[in-house]
This record gives sequence, structure tokens and C-alpha cells, in this order.
Amino acid sequence: MTNNLNEYPNQNSPGNESGNAKVPSGGVDTSTNETHPQNEGKSAKDYVDATFEILRMTVIWLGWYLQWVWRNVIINDKFWVAAATITIAVATIYYTIYAKKQWKTLGEQLTAMQGQLNETHESFELQKQVTKATFGAEVDLDRNIMGVFRWEQGKQFWVDVHVINYGKKEARRVTIAAKFDFRPSAPIPSERIFNLGDSKLATQPIPLRPYESSKDFAYLRFVKDISPQEYPTDRSNRLYVWGTVFYLDFTGRSSQEFCQYAEGEAVFRIPPIGGPNGTAGYTSPYEPCPYTPN
Repeated sequence: MTNNLNEYPNQNSPGNESGNAKVPSGGVDTSTNETHPQNEGKSAKDYVDATFEILRMTVIWLGWYLQWVWRNVIINDKFWVAAATITIAVATIYYTIYAKKQWKTLGEQLTAMQGQLNETHESFELQKQVTKATFGAEVDLDRNIMGVFRWEQGKQFWVDVHVINYGKKEARRVTIAAKFDFRPSAPIPSERIFNLGDSKLATQPIPLRPYESSKDFAYLRFVKDISPQEYPTDRSNRLYVWGTVFYLDFTGRSSQEFCQYAEGEAVFRIPPIGGPNGTAGYTSPYEPCPYTPN
């Protein structure tokens, strides 16, 4: 093989006097990355200008906003009227809710207080009853005698209601309210209601002493017109006598209801009296009235 020396340029050819061939660096600029002061100064100015521009716009916007607030809020009567209206409305709603809660709490407290008062009243009444039963007066219908008189010529019946003091202390101002009638059944509870104003002062010793020691009694006469033509019907019914006794003792005003009956046949079995001053009449027996609902 013949070596062709002309394939490679002579390293000592003209133009390469140094005898050294330049070797390419691969296209990479190996020069140092120098900083340019002129570019740095321009960038800083841009930042400063931008900052001042932001501040300027902010001041302009703030000034506009303050002017708007001054025109539309500070010196605007409609705004303050609207604000006051809203404030009053909110306050009213809050107060209504608060008041409702307060009323509910107050209602619960009143209910609790009412319960306590009821308990106190019941306790007081119980204590009063115990005291009365132990130390007070107790005026009631005489369970052994009650006079019934029939005067045919005068077409009248009358009943003498006797009451005595079964208690331990004296009773004062004894009054009696009563009714009597021949009827097939006992009076209902609504018929048995009497008030103090319905009663009359009984004929009595003053005061009415306990019966055990004195044998004192009080009575009151009740008169009713009954014609002899009614006798057959009355004979088949019962004679009911009912009422209320009112009296005073050291515990205050007291009352006692009563209701008794006798068979009509037994009442008419006793002969009539000869005049308004007759004393012979039916006196016993009597039985307590059965309960009759309204």
C-alpha cells in the first residue's frame, strides 16, 4: 500500500507558520460571563418606577374612596336613616328573643312558686284541720233529733233543724241555711250549695258550748206551704232535709254541710198538730242522704 502523503495538509504549510494547528473548541464560548453595570441600573429603575406607580394609584384610589365615603356616608342623611332603621330592627329582634326567653323563665319560676304556695296552703289547711279536730269547735246537725210538724188547717209543714257542738271549744255566731222537700231522690251536689248570706242566725245560747259538758243546742225553724191534696204523693216519697251550718271559733269561720232523710210514710204516721204552736211532731229516725251525682 502506498501512503499518500497529500491526504493530510502539511502542518508546516504557509499560513501556519507556527507549526501548530488550531483545534476547534466544539463551538463553546469559553469566555467569562461578565456582568454589565448598565443593565443592572436599568432594572432597578424599573422596580422603583413600578413601586411609585403602585403607590400613586393607591393614593388616587384611597382619595376617591374617601370622597365617596364623605359624599355617600358621612354627609348622607338617607344613609344614617337607613343605618338607624337597621340598627333599631336588629335591636328589636334581639330584644324580642331576649324578652321571650325572660318570659319563659319567669313563667317557669311562677309555676314553681305556685306549686310551693299550693303545698304551703295544703299544709296549712291540714294543720288547721288537725288543730280544729283537737282543740276547736265542731258544730253539726243533731244526729238524734229533728222535729217535723204538719199543720193541716194552715196547709204548712215546718222543720226544726237542731245543731250541737261536738267539739272541744265554744262556738260563736251559729247560723243555718237549709231546705226540705218530699221527693223521690236525694238532692244533687249543685242543690246543696249554700253561702253564708243564705243562712240565718240560729236560736242559741251565746256562745254555744261543747255538748258533752253543757247539753246546749241551737235550732232554726224552716217553714213550707204544703196542701193536704199533696199528702198522698208526699207519703210515697222521702222527706229530705239538707243545708249548711256556719260558725266561728278561734280558728276562724267554719262550715259543715248536712243532709238527712226520713221515709214519708213514717212522717205522716204521726198525727198533725192542732195549731201553729203545736209541739207534737216527727223526730226520728233519720238516715244520711245517699250520694247523687249531678
